[in-house]
Amino acid sequence: MKSTLHFIAAAALAVCSIASQAAAIAFVPPNDTTGQVFTTNSNDAWSAGRGIGFTVAGNQTLSSVGLRQNLRGINLGYGVYEISSLTGNFSKNAVLASGSSLTTTSGLDWVDFSFADITLTSSKNYLIEFSFTGNSQQNFFYNNRNVAWNQGNFRSLEGTSSNDFGNFVVGAFRVNGAVVNAVPEPGALALIGVAFAGMLVARRRKA
Repeated sequence: MKSTLHFIAAAALAVCSIASQAAAIAFVPPNDTTGQVFTTNSNDAWSAGRGIGFTVAGNQTLSSVGLRQNLRGINLGYGVYEISSLTGNFSKNAVLASGSSLTTTSGLDWVDFSFADITLTSSKNYLIEFSFTGNSQQNFFYNNRNVAWNQGNFRSLEGTSSNDFGNFVVGAFRVNGAVVNAVPEPGALALIGVAFAGMLVARRRKA
């Protein structure tokens, strides 16, 4: 009986943890869900850095960031930053992750950079930014028209160019991460309650 109750409790806790497992999220503005190639054989301001700013509704881990581009022999750099604002001009307050790699894609494709988990909190503003010199084969953008949007745990998403949010388009970005301390599903909570109540009764009987 005791081993059965332990199994129920473990299974219920496993159900709870599923909700917080890492998952890939591509940021897509609702007012342009398809996007398009705006320019070809052009840098199109990527040398100054283009990115996406946001905050989070609850604690969130990130383990990778990605960009959809068509690059040939380009040294692509990335950074994840804490920033001062989600409107107008902003400054970078702290570097959370950064790196670069010589990159060639097979046409328009995703390039992802992985790093040790970092945790974002709802009290701060964040920026994911990519940059490169030279020309991209194709520059893909969503025409979000400076309209910030919410997507899952990510809030006030908006594109940047250099250190400014006054940008008509936003690139195709994605992240991999998990919501921290996800709220357990009601069914899982019920299983945990039954298991622990059963173990308490069994302990009292033994006493």
